[in-house]
Amino acid sequence: MEKTNRLEDKFLYKKETIDGKVIYTQPRTEHSDIVISIYDIFKEYFRISGNTKCLVYPDNLFLYLKNGSKLIPDVMVICDVSKKTKRGFEGVPELVVEVLSRTTYDYDLTRKKEIYEELGVKEYWIVDPSFKGVSKYILEDGKYSLNGVFFKKDEEDDVDENVDLKYSFNTFVFPDLEIRLDEVFKQ
Repeated sequence: MEKTNRLEDKFLYKKETIDGKVIYTQPRTEHSDIVISIYDIFKEYFRISGNTKCLVYPDNLFLYLKNGSKLIPDVMVICDVSKKTKRGFEGVPELVVEVLSRTTYDYDLTRKKEIYEELGVKEYWIVDPSFKGVSKYILEDGKYSLNGVFFKKDEEDDVDENVDLKYSFNTFVFPDLEIRLDEVFKQ
């Protein structure tokens, strides 16, 4: 993506630095809708459960790493607010969500996943808008393991009765929080 110098254009792009390389992305409407839906789910959960310790951020807070990289996760849940600074967050998030897009597809599935794993993020979701699905990874012994793949129910699903499609899941970090895919993919 071409770097822009126009001031008004600078606000249209997300700028991340990964391993010294600058990555520009321009989220589409569907991407933003999914991010806001997930943000709303966590915000409401924290309100109802009385959890005042944890905060959720939708793609507007930098995550600073010791190697100089700075990421902007699409959704980030933090519970150690002492690591939040004026410039962003400098700790380990509890949970990170990345919504796939054409410009960040490779990074989200490979390098970002590795970074979050090395950092010690307990739970990582990769949300695929094309298939209306979520892949949930859990950190076990310092490595991510796939904990499940979940999809939004499609009225046209013609699925064999022996196939077990899952349309909701509970988070690992907040086990009493059920994520329903019809709430994530509202459109």
